Amino acid sequence: MQYAEIVPRTKTELTKQVFTYAIPPTLLPHLQVGSLVLIPFGKRKIEGIIVKMLKKTTAEIKEKLKPISAVIEKGPLLNQTQLTLAQWMTQEYFAPLAQTLFEMVPLRPKRPSRLKTPMIPEKNLPAPPYPKLVSQLCQKTGAAKRQVLVLAPDFASAASLFLFLKQQFANIALYHGGLNKGERFDLWQKIKDNHFQIVCGTRSAIFLPFSRLGLIILLDEESEAYKNERSPRYQTKEVALKLAQLTQSRLFIISATPSLWAFAQAQKRRIQLLRPKPLCSPRHLYLVDLKNEIKKGNHSPISDLLKSEILRTYQKKGKIILFAPRRGAASYIFCRECGYLLRCPHCELPLTYHLHHPQNQLLCHHCLYQTSPPSLCPNCQGTWFRYWGAGSQRVEAEIKKWLIKPNILRLEQEKFFQPEAFNNAEIIIATPKIFYLNLPPVDLVGIVSIDHLLNLADFSSSEKIFAQLNRLAGLAKQTLLLQTYHPNNPLLRFALKRDWSAFLKQEINLRQKLALPPFFRLIRLIYQHKNEARCEKETNLVALKLKALLENFSGKLIVLGPSPCFYAKIKGRYRWQIVLKIPIHQPLPALLRHFLQKLPRDWILDADPVTIL
Repeated sequence: MQYAEIVPRTKTELTKQVFTYAIPPTLLPHLQVGSLVLIPFGKRKIEGIIVKMLKKTTAEIKEKLKPISAVIEKGPLLNQTQLTLAQWMTQEYFAPLAQTLFEMVPLRPKRPSRLKTPMIPEKNLPAPPYPKLVSQLCQKTGAAKRQVLVLAPDFASAASLFLFLKQQFANIALYHGGLNKGERFDLWQKIKDNHFQIVCGTRSAIFLPFSRLGLIILLDEESEAYKNERSPRYQTKEVALKLAQLTQSRLFIISATPSLWAFAQAQKRRIQLLRPKPLCSPRHLYLVDLKNEIKKGNHSPISDLLKSEILRTYQKKGKIILFAPRRGAASYIFCRECGYLLRCPHCELPLTYHLHHPQNQLLCHHCLYQTSPPSLCPNCQGTWFRYWGAGSQRVEAEIKKWLIKPNILRLEQEKFFQPEAFNNAEIIIATPKIFYLNLPPVDLVGIVSIDHLLNLADFSSSEKIFAQLNRLAGLAKQTLLLQTYHPNNPLLRFALKRDWSAFLKQEINLRQKLALPPFFRLIRLIYQHKNEARCEKETNLVALKLKALLENFSGKLIVLGPSPCFYAKIKGRYRWQIVLKIPIHQPLPALLRHFLQKLPRDWILDADPVTIL
């Protein structure tokens, strides 16, 4: 009798993830490491993946072992590279092995289906990102008969690039989260059988069963879309780096504004970093101090200089982009008589004021709670409200005060991109959705505000500001104008001038002093509960245990907190956090790893977070 160590497709404790089963002699010829089988688990029968074959086991458990019920997939479903990658992710991201393994296995459809040519809405797609660079890299790798994986942060970028490459390469596929169960399984099987030389996709494509992978191209790796926000909470660029090492593939990162992580990896020669030259650079740069606008009595979201530039460009039939980082008409509303701030009852965050016909709305962007604006203050019954913060709707309303029927397009997250509407628009009011689109340059780019990021106490804020301003500057052929209350901030000047070297020097020095990535690794521990007192008590207890555990440790591990999260309550649950800082070259102590793995399931462990807010 032989035996198999199997990971069942179900939730288990992090300290007990692999179970031993007996292999019936009739099934033995069909089984190997990576096979998908049916196993008894408690009172159920569930799927499992074999991760190790054993010729013998200890006598004391031999009699208690249950046999494998059936073989679901003959031959290995996962190859050795995928098994190794899944085990690495389990260690790296504190996720159950079942989750990391089955993240790589698509659900099998109940009925067999044929893979059809994907219906892609070409009319609603932006231009492909970095098409020439990607095409050249694919040609070189294709000549060596190796497979290529091209990862983009969103479906629109992946789909537009797929359509571009499809004109040059025959064996190419598009893989993304929008495929149905049957399409996903069929495409996964065809990739496993070497039907495609090039695969374009979003982050889930990193787990496809390549057998001859030679090149990974990661586009705009700084995008937060590459971070999986559910378990396993993996960071795609880290997984791509590990996959490249396992398959001896090359990893190219193409980005106009790469992160400090990419810069550090390029210095270590683990990746090849390409920074394409911008399509254009603005001839005129203006930095407007909004404090002076207030002194002049201008309380509009648009300064006098920006207004004159808009009018001048509009009269010359030029195209204008105005960047307003927030949706809605106002970021929050408060009573001028008592100071009461209108908040979401579930998240306790300020409600955003949206203009809607026939009834305006107050909306929470976190839990989507909405209500009508009150006519009286709920606290003092006052009638004098102040609307604060310039959202995209307010900017549009302001422009319509002094332009007659301008053709305005608002680019917002919940709306589909329509190239025709963009081409016809005279003025585009853009939210952060613009950073997911590869748009042509325009005559004037006006940045209404970016101060909300300057005021956030988050380790990644400077990178985000630099990246956003850099991309906006790349859209301005003639004029770039930034409005701010902090005109002397050196970060803004670095970004407007696209001085990447100066930004890197300043940011690297700061990160080293503050023990932040890429010099230290962050692990964020979040506890959520409906009872605020219990939330605080639980995090304090865990923090005390952590500090006691690490008290005699000789390394430079740092425990921050506990403290309420920046968003201290979401969807009715209070949130507290502890942040661990670990030197990047220092392995996680075994005692600490065991402690984290034993935390109850209602704790969230987020390794390599994109934010600590």
